[in-house]
Amino acid sequence: MTEHKLQNYEVHAIERKDASSLIDEGKAVFVIGVPDSPNAPFQNARDNKYYMRIGGNSEPASHRIVMDIMGRSQHPRIELQFALVVRKETNKEFDFDIGPRTVTKTLTVCELIINATNVGRVLAQYVNADIKVPIDMFAQDEVQYDRKIKQGDQMYGLCQFDNTKRDVLDVTMALYKTVEKYGPSWFNPILPGRTHQWTIQLRSDWGDFHQSPFFSRTIEWTTHADNGAPVTGTVLTEEIRLIDRRKRSTN
Repeated sequence: MTEHKLQNYEVHAIERKDASSLIDEGKAVFVIGVPDSPNAPFQNARDNKYYMRIGGNSEPASHRIVMDIMGRSQHPRIELQFALVVRKETNKEFDFDIGPRTVTKTLTVCELIINATNVGRVLAQYVNADIKVPIDMFAQDEVQYDRKIKQGDQMYGLCQFDNTKRDVLDVTMALYKTVEKYGPSWFNPILPGRTHQWTIQLRSDWGDFHQSPFFSRTIEWTTHADNGAPVTGTVLTEEIRLIDRRKRSTN
């Protein structure tokens, strides 16, 4: 009854097993599973209408719904996944006060990792993301946000990301620090099923956020992918997966 014809579907038979079964003898319940299709939407070949499921009924779909379904196969879909990584980092710094030698320091580093995954069916050429993080969650010694935004009583730092990359052209050493020289930036398309990653440095004590005053805070985000409609969302800090790497040495 569909135009196009269904290409992929599964049929499962649930049969009577014993006398306690609610299925009558000689009968079965058939479950038909129809996955998402790149050919959607499907038209009813009998009345030339498009239908959508509302509760237990099939109702004619509105024009807006039909156009939205058609757009899903034309535009990429970017979903964000957040993770909090806490690790130890060993730095060597030149100390002018004690003479010509270096001092090794071990620091706790806390990073908010944002994975942007293209869950759509088409390539994402240009991707932008606006991530709003409460201002007091950022590392104090490095300002990473692009600007401040006040919403109600809360001040946020807005971090703007894209899917650009820069090639490293040269690496030099200056005062025991590595200095990298980069070339011009270029857009790195995100293929369907592939991920682009961004990182935000947070306060070192944020790694123990379950025991900190920062518990239960909201991070807001908006993504743009090519000419598709922007997608917005929020995530609570207690919902973010914590990856604690402090028990093993990482340099």
